[in-house]
Amino acid sequence: MFQFGVPRQNDLVFTRRIGLSPNGRIIPIRAGARLSGRQGPYSIGAMNIQTGEEHGFAADNFTVLRVRRDIESRSSIGALFTNREGGGGFNRVFGADAGFLFKQAWALEGFLAKVDAPDIEEGAHSAYLRFAYDTDRWGADYRYMDAGENFQPGIGFVRRPGSRQNAGELRYSPRPGLEWVRKFDFSASLQYVTDQGNILETRTRELTVGTTFESGDALTLAVVNQLEQIEEPFALRTGVAIQPGVYRFNTFSARLDTFRRRHVRLNLAYDTGGFWNGERDRISADTSYRINRYFDLSGRYEVNWVDLPAGKFTTQLVSTRFQVAFGNDMALLTLFQYNTDSRLFSSNIRFNWIVRPGSDFFIVYNETDEWGGVFNIRNRSLAVKLNYLFAF
Repeated sequence: MFQFGVPRQNDLVFTRRIGLSPNGRIIPIRAGARLSGRQGPYSIGAMNIQTGEEHGFAADNFTVLRVRRDIESRSSIGALFTNREGGGGFNRVFGADAGFLFKQAWALEGFLAKVDAPDIEEGAHSAYLRFAYDTDRWGADYRYMDAGENFQPGIGFVRRPGSRQNAGELRYSPRPGLEWVRKFDFSASLQYVTDQGNILETRTRELTVGTTFESGDALTLAVVNQLEQIEEPFALRTGVAIQPGVYRFNTFSARLDTFRRRHVRLNLAYDTGGFWNGERDRISADTSYRINRYFDLSGRYEVNWVDLPAGKFTTQLVSTRFQVAFGNDMALLTLFQYNTDSRLFSSNIRFNWIVRPGSDFFIVYNETDEWGGVFNIRNRSLAVKLNYLFAF
């Protein structure tokens, strides 16, 4: 309901901003309320949350107003207003977006947004446009995104402010009629990112070949050519930094995904090739086992072997999920994760009771622990949530 922008790239409503300081420390949430729903062709969302003063950061009030109107069956226009106010200042965002689908294959979508804040005068705009054609056999996609140097929405996340991005992809997916092959996928894509002065910062070229078998399993191979221009040094980890310069490197990846409806599922991926001015090999494995209708167990393991002139290191990530369904209206979900590089162990335990269709009651417990010579609790939280559906 509140989603506006491009997820993980240019999100104007990114709720993880609420309750966390810029350096990741917990800020207490004193109170908050959210109302969202539909009335005829309109979707309406409103949210207001108040945080407290902590760690030298002033108390803030967060407001989000979102409205969207459906046009025909799969098209819409909408508007957004956000306001973050506290400590004598404010950050407000005004935005409008639209998405249109023509003849079930052609799509046109985009948004315009602007930030209003006392300390921002220029470069506080953002724009996005996507044009796509998508059928079973052919596909084409073009995307343009412009984020001004000072486009810093107070409740949003912008991955690359001060950039202009052009991206395109072509896809051909024939169905060969072979006994054991359902479909092939051949695609080529290009991403070209510059700063606001049109100086190249990132260029990514990728070729992908995929096969979907009649069993539902899929095999994907990809080759990526990457260019990155860095103006300021940044640290990958303590003692290992990437210096300013132009970096060109190639990577190869292979991925196997088993059919998602099986009781036992497995996803394997392997990447190898250049990594900045060195090399990296990565292996990841995701597996899940649906024991029966009540129990579901899954896990993930990822390991990276990185070899750079500044040093070699290995990182590992291990996580597991366990889900227990006590019936059609009640479930317990757990997630445990450990990162060997940061030596942090994270726990998330969530109880969900469906009071009635559309209305949910949650109890959520989170804890992050430091694993080293001594086991230390870094932070923990308990949240109780109720989502209630009012039908008119």
